[in-house]
Amino acid sequence: MVESLLQVREGRTELDVISDRQKTTTFIHPAYQGTYSELNDRIPADGLIRPSFRDSVDIVHAGFTNKNPDYAKYADYIKKIMKDAWVRGFTGIHYSKGVFVLDFPDVVNNTAVMNESDLEKKLGSREEDGVVYSDDGLLRFIPYGFKTEEMKVKDLARNRLVIAMAQDREGAEKLADIADKHRKNPYLLALTSVNEPVTRVSALFSDWGLVNWLNVGGGSHGGGGGRAFGVQRKTGEASPAEKSL
Repeated sequence: MVESLLQVREGRTELDVISDRQKTTTFIHPAYQGTYSELNDRIPADGLIRPSFRDSVDIVHAGFTNKNPDYAKYADYIKKIMKDAWVRGFTGIHYSKGVFVLDFPDVVNNTAVMNESDLEKKLGSREEDGVVYSDDGLLRFIPYGFKTEEMKVKDLARNRLVIAMAQDREGAEKLADIADKHRKNPYLLALTSVNEPVTRVSALFSDWGLVNWLNVGGGSHGGGGGRAFGVQRKTGEASPAEKSL
C-alpha cells in the first residue's frame, strides 16, 4: 500500500506592538508554555527571539490597554494567560553586593547564570533614575534600598528595581498602568539582601484570586508552566546572544 504523508503549513498570527519609543515589535501568537530553560531553547529553535522582560511588559500592556474591538480576543487572551501562569521575560537578576539586571543571560544546567566579574566590566557611566547602564543598555545595576512587596501604583513606577527590570522609566510606567487595572495595589517579589550571590529571572503574574493584584516577579527560579511570546526577528537583526555579554 502506498502511503501519503500529509503536511500542513498554516499562517501564524502576528501581534504588532507599537511603543512610545516609535518601535514596533512583532510577537507570535499564541504564547509558548514551559519552564524558563525549556522556552530558552524552544523559542530560538523556531527561528524567533526570546522576549526580554521589557518585551513582555510591552505586549501585556498592549493587551490591558487595548481599545480596538477587532483585537479584543487577543487582548483577552493576554489577560487570561496572565491569570493562568507567570508571563516570562528573558531578563536575569543577579543579587550580590548590589543588583545586576541583564537581558538574555546564558542558561547552564537549566539555570540562568551571570558572571559578576564580566558584569562589572560591562557597566558604563550612564545613570538615569538611580540605574547605571552598560553602553548597549542590556545591563543595568542598582544598589539595594528599593521597596519590595505591596506598594502604591505610583511607587511601582518609581521603583529602581522595576525601572532596571523594565529597562527604563517608561517601562516601569507601563507596569504601573497594568497594575492600575487591578483592584489592589501591586506586589514586587524580590530579594533585598543576600549572604552570597544569587541569580533569578523575571516574570509577571496577574493574581485575580483573593488578592487581585499585579505581581512583578524579580525572584523567580524559572520553573513551572510559565508563558512567553516569541518575537519575530527583523531581517538582518543580530540574535540577542550576539548582543549580550
